Amino acid sequence: MLPIVSLEVAASDPAAPQHVEELVAACRSSMLRATCAITAETESSATPKDDREPYVAVVRIHWESGTLVTLSVELAPSSGRSGASRTLTFASTDDEIERWRAVGFTAASMVGEPPPAAPPAPTEQRWAVDARGLVGTGAVGAGPRLGVAAWLGVRPWHAPVSVNMTAGYAVRSVRRPGATIDLSWIDLAVGLGFAFASTATFETVLRTEVLVQSLAARGTLEGASDSASTVGIGARVALDVSLPARGAWAVVMGGEAQLLDAPTVIKQRAKEVASVPWLLVGASFGARYRF
Repeated sequence: MLPIVSLEVAASDPAAPQHVEELVAACRSSMLRATCAITAETESSATPKDDREPYVAVVRIHWESGTLVTLSVELAPSSGRSGASRTLTFASTDDEIERWRAVGFTAASMVGEPPPAAPPAPTEQRWAVDARGLVGTGAVGAGPRLGVAAWLGVRPWHAPVSVNMTAGYAVRSVRRPGATIDLSWIDLAVGLGFAFASTATFETVLRTEVLVQSLAARGTLEGASDSASTVGIGARVALDVSLPARGAWAVVMGGEAQLLDAPTVIKQRAKEVASVPWLLVGASFGARYRF
């Protein structure tokens, strides 16, 4: 709803009923962010003193004669401006309709355009979740481990710091003479993220996390099947970069290094068939959604 400039014309003015439409039309044509409406002199609801009303100003129009008119402007307190008055004098040869139009134009110029409405404050998106594909080092002498990860972050404070939770799963097969071992990693991590060097086109976050990782091995050695698992505790440091895509979606990519409390040696029938170092590195790529 547009703010209203109230044009108050004395009800006793004999010309008012004939030309009031010209007055209002001229005023409206000069306003972009407000509209003009006629108000009888006796109506008090048009007063701008009450900010709950949509009126930005009241213009009181008093014709002292057919060629002399006074305009008094009272502005709403929220405008921060004081009122004003102006007197217009017309020649006796001026057309009466044009006089009323001139009064409408003058009323609009005296009031001026109200400031544009402030845009609504953007909703702060404190939560983010993403899904990624993973590739990284695994068992010594074997190919890279491949997997997926899910990440959830929340910013509980008005600061570039987030609380993160990460879950991941990765696999790798190790083949040795007479042995085939299938390795699987399951890890859970919690930590903090620190946003820095961020702009409107990208965001960079450094994550530090405490990591709990389960490593399971299943396979055969010389025709005999066996399985084993172990749990390790460590830390992870990761650097993520997210690029806005569409709406709340973003493309995210990152690199990480995780350090476990000790290397893992996998044995079958007392024979070492694979080992996983205490330091693993990896890279990820996926999509992030903020809400």
